Amino acid sequence: MNAAQLDRFDRFFDENFAAIVCDVALNDPSGGVLRTRAGFASAYRFWSKVEDDGDPVAWVRRVITADRRGARGRSVGQPVDASGRRPSVDLGAERRRVVALARRQRAVARVVIGLSALVALGGELFVAHR
Repeated sequence: MNAAQLDRFDRFFDENFAAIVCDVALNDPSGGVLRTRAGFASAYRFWSKVEDDGDPVAWVRRVITADRRGARGRSVGQPVDASGRRPSVDLGAERRRVVALARRQRAVARVVIGLSALVALGGELFVAHR
């Protein structure tokens, strides 16, 4: 990601993270923060595509919805303020968490792809030597 793209992501993050985490936490108090981080991490990883799509907020919400569907019964995360007040969000700390999560996801994806390629190659070699 170049500096201009990073600036645009940072602006998007600053403008939308707190509102989305509050919205998601209303329906999912125990996992809303983690799901929102995952949505923004996905947007960070694929920012050029997300930006070209024209609606980064919709991208984040789709990832959150998919994560909610895929993790039924999972109860993790930070609870929100029960009084209905907007929880305070340290955007700098959250941005660091989101970027770290995106980098971990990218590293895991590379390992999985590499291992898949090795398994396929091993299968080809096995079949070739039979």
